[in-house]
Amino acid sequence: MSMKWQMENLSNHKKKKHKIHKVMLTGFMLSVILSGCALFPEEEDIEKLPDITASNVSQKPTYTVEEKTLEVPLSGAGEIMSKVSENVVFEEGGTIKEVYVKKDDIVEAGQLIAELDVETTEDDLRSKQIAFRETELDIKKMNRDGDTITEEAKERARINFEKEKLAILKLQEKIEAAKLYAPFSGTVINVRVEKGDNIGEYDKVAQLSDTSQLIVAVDFSSDEIDKIAIGMDAVVDITGYNEDLTGKVVQMPVEEEEEDDYYNRRNREETTEDFTLIQLDQLPEQPLSINTKLNAKVISKKIENAVVVPPSVLKTYGGREYVVVVEEDGTTREVDVEVGVRLSTEVEIIKGLEAGQKVEGR
Repeated sequence: MSMKWQMENLSNHKKKKHKIHKVMLTGFMLSVILSGCALFPEEEDIEKLPDITASNVSQKPTYTVEEKTLEVPLSGAGEIMSKVSENVVFEEGGTIKEVYVKKDDIVEAGQLIAELDVETTEDDLRSKQIAFRETELDIKKMNRDGDTITEEAKERARINFEKEKLAILKLQEKIEAAKLYAPFSGTVINVRVEKGDNIGEYDKVAQLSDTSQLIVAVDFSSDEIDKIAIGMDAVVDITGYNEDLTGKVVQMPVEEEEEDDYYNRRNREETTEDFTLIQLDQLPEQPLSINTKLNAKVISKKIENAVVVPPSVLKTYGGREYVVVVEEDGTTREVDVEVGVRLSTEVEIIKGLEAGQKVEGR
């Protein structure tokens, strides 16, 4: 009996111990769950995002149809030239003895520019002058002793006398031709030789120009030349000057002669006759300089009361040319147009539009 009681008592003790462990485990798990909740951050208020509004689609620009005087320009490039300009040359070749001027020098008419070395010619002249003096004395003696000298001898002496005299004159002319003088008062534009240079006949030595008679010289294409006439208005943009200058066409290029072959045209010096000349209405405050580059526009035509629009408003489709007119209420419609003069910034509308209308661009 005692054995049975001991066994029951042991069984009851184990059951109680199991319940205790079960309660402890349940409490532990509950504490873990509660403590785990504390690991998560507190819930924040949800941020309210601003409303997103779709951007407006870019609208095409609109332009107002204008009525104005439309000027049709013809463009060319050129430079400032002198109406009086010349290359000075020696008629005979030789060695440069001395150059007496330099670039930008102001010279007077008749001033010595350069000189050739003619020392040998000068020596030859002195020798002939001495021989001529001897011949002169022989003639005088012959005249004193006329009775003893035949007429034929006298005639031969006179012929030799004239020959020697002529030879002396030629040498004097050659020596004088070795000196180069300024043909007019002006400015030395350039000097092409220096002391010791060997040059040929008519080689360019220096260029002189009268800087008090400057003019705008412009080169236009052959197609444009046919549309230009003397008296047309012009606008000139000179390099280095901050303002456009106005003027008028005063001279057209001189037509080249048929016999003037290609080689000669390429190698001869350009003159004002090769260009369209424009006389400025008023000279700028800053003095002009020869060879300064420039651009010029000649107004070949003026169209009064022309209806004009920017080129960007024109549209084409299948040979049709039209614009999109914007009405006052914002609606649009296509209108066929007839185009006249086309320029880089403006287009003349002959038919289809009126001044004041709005048109749509690109």
